[in-house]
Amino acid sequence: MKKRISIIVFGIILAIFIGTVKVEAASADITATKATAEVGDNVSITVNFTAAAWNLKVSGEGISSKGYASQTDDLSERNTVDTLKLDTSKVGTYVIYLIGDITDQNGNTIKINKSTTVNINQKTVQPDPKPEENDPVVPTKSNNANLSNLGINPKDYDFNNFKSSRTSYVATVPNDIEEIEVWYKQSDTKSTVSITAEKGLKVSNGKVSGLKVGTNKITITVTAEAGNTKKYTITVTRKEEGAPVEPPVEDSTDEQPEVPEEPTNNEVTEPGEGIEKLTIAGITLKPEFDTDTYEYEAILEEDIKTLEIDAKTTSDKYRVVVAGNEDLKNGENLITLIVYDSQNTVVATYQITVIKNTVNQNEINNIFGELKKEEMIKRIAIILALIVIVILIIIYAVIKAKMKKAKSKTNKEEINNKDEEIENNLENEFNIHNEIEEEPRLENEIKSDTEKGIETESVIKTENNLESDINFEDIMMKIRNIENIANTGKISNTENIQKIEETENIERVQENIEDIIQTDKKKGKHF
Repeated sequence: MKKRISIIVFGIILAIFIGTVKVEAASADITATKATAEVGDNVSITVNFTAAAWNLKVSGEGISSKGYASQTDDLSERNTVDTLKLDTSKVGTYVIYLIGDITDQNGNTIKINKSTTVNINQKTVQPDPKPEENDPVVPTKSNNANLSNLGINPKDYDFNNFKSSRTSYVATVPNDIEEIEVWYKQSDTKSTVSITAEKGLKVSNGKVSGLKVGTNKITITVTAEAGNTKKYTITVTRKEEGAPVEPPVEDSTDEQPEVPEEPTNNEVTEPGEGIEKLTIAGITLKPEFDTDTYEYEAILEEDIKTLEIDAKTTSDKYRVVVAGNEDLKNGENLITLIVYDSQNTVVATYQITVIKNTVNQNEINNIFGELKKEEMIKRIAIILALIVIVILIIIYAVIKAKMKKAKSKTNKEEINNKDEEIENNLENEFNIHNEIEEEPRLENEIKSDTEKGIETESVIKTENNLESDINFEDIMMKIRNIENIANTGKISNTENIQKIEETENIERVQENIEDIIQTDKKKGKHF
């Protein structure tokens, strides 16, 4: 019994230990399907993270920057896997970064700064076989992914100076405008165009509805016949109610000088011109700022609406126009810095993708704190309940053992009583058996005594002097009764005792008679 109780207690303690141990699995990683590839090869970048809350950004040359910022409803850890396609159209070394932070289910925040590198080499070209004269000529697919025109309706708030090589544009609409229409024209009619917008906006047949107060990012993606793509962005700012709408700086004059086309690789007309030094309070740019680098990423962990941007240009004749730095929302925000010269010619365009933390860390800590309290209370309640169960099991085992012992004692006493009763019954049977065996002897004695009595009766009758002392009739009556009882053979224990007593009386009578006879003989009397 003690061994069984020990096993039960050990099992319960083990269950409590296992139930209170948790395996933390919050992690994040970025990998490439190939570390080395050739121009045109299919290479994918995989982002894989497990967390209760996350604020991550993927960026680098050859891919479209993408942000991940959210949390699970119950703050339990969830696995997310996303795959991005790497542009391998050029030779070079591509480094793709995964930066930000994740939070596990216990509220612990983990900083993430990982990267993966892919080397793209020149494709090995095999010489084409000499075509036969009758071989058909296969036309080459167009790789033209440019737009020849782009704008928005209502026309009153459209932007000017569209160039196919310029990919970023800004527009401002009053508060009463909740919907705009994006219109475009392809440079190559064989290309296809798709329009997408950030979360919360609805796109249908070129119309973008649900504009919120602040900035709204719209992306126009052009896919050439050959499969290569090019993206144009329009950042539409919807003013607050009652706020005046100011036209963009580049639209300050009716006639704008022609802006030279910018190459698609963001190289400016004159390298080394643009912004010489850029400082933004509250964020850190990745990669580190360089005049000839035009795309950056940053994470904003503070709950602020506008960034303090300090930009120093490479020439005093240049000026910087900032777009998208108003009412920063949770999630991804695109801030564009356009450098103009004195002739309003675009010298350089810088784009900064800022991911604002969608989760307030203090709020997360508070939530996790409450969850930990609730979990601790539950654990304590479970432990107390298990302790009570263990105590009840022990009490039950002790009571059961005592009852078993008491029952064993009672059974032993009952067995002893039964044995004693059986012994008494055997003794009684033995006594009765002895009495029954004594009956023939007593019968013979009674017969002998009866015969003697008859003989004595004649003597008594001749002796008249004895009649006054002895009542012979009574004695003979008793003798006859005894003889009748003996002849029946059915004498109870009580009757046996009475028979023995009467026999003893008869013996005494006989002795008296013998005494009398002897006395008479001595006196000379003869029978």
